[in-house]
Amino acid sequence: MRRRRPTRAGRAARRRPCDRGEPVSLSPEPWESDVKYLCLLYYDTDAFRHLSPAELEAIGPACRPYDAALKATRRLITHGSLAMPDTWRSIRPLTGTPTVSNGPFVAGPRQAGAFLVSEAGSEAQAIAVASKQAAANYGEQLGFGVEVRPCDTYESYRG
Repeated sequence: MRRRRPTRAGRAARRRPCDRGEPVSLSPEPWESDVKYLCLLYYDTDAFRHLSPAELEAIGPACRPYDAALKATRRLITHGSLAMPDTWRSIRPLTGTPTVSNGPFVAGPRQAGAFLVSEAGSEAQAIAVASKQAAANYGEQLGFGVEVRPCDTYESYRG
């Protein structure tokens, strides 16, 4: 049996909403041309050092509603928190040999404390997804913030 080619109207109906000039949607339906976005979630390490144990303990519960909203977009691929910067190691080439040093690669009070990878059909959609993250909504006094970076390449090596 011979397959019929889709009509121009049929092809237009399958285009992503952002390509048709419609408002940005957080639709979980994947499209072939979706891009992966790495979002780095920053905080101020100096501000964190001055928090009491009770204030530190309150951060997790305050972030949970934002985490739920982020997951509900169904655009989230992975999400993780990082250990404190004083546990980090950096590797740089020195005379052709990898050399390990203690601490972050770039020193400073604002460091990435977490990350997420999302999939979106446009930069606007990636920003809408990242805006659901707690660091975009909470913790202004702690220097929270989100940086959204499109991935030029993305390869996954596990099932």
